[in-house]
Amino acid sequence: MKTAVWTDPVVAETRKWREEILAECEYDLGRLAARLIESQVRHGNKLVNLESKAPHDRQVPEDKGLA
Repeated sequence: MKTAVWTDPVVAETRKWREEILAECEYDLGRLAARLIESQVRHGNKLVNLESKAPHDRQVPEDKGLA
């Protein structure tokens, strides 16, 4: 009995866009990097900010080691 493989629609769409962008850059990583930098400059603060949103007073657990 075969079971259907579940496909995540978000992952599928992300992969589709990745392929389209790479094809537009003719699979040249230099051109891809230039495109990404130009997009970052053009959009400025509209892009995702990956800085931590965690509170600064968060306690870091003490390292107990593996022993």
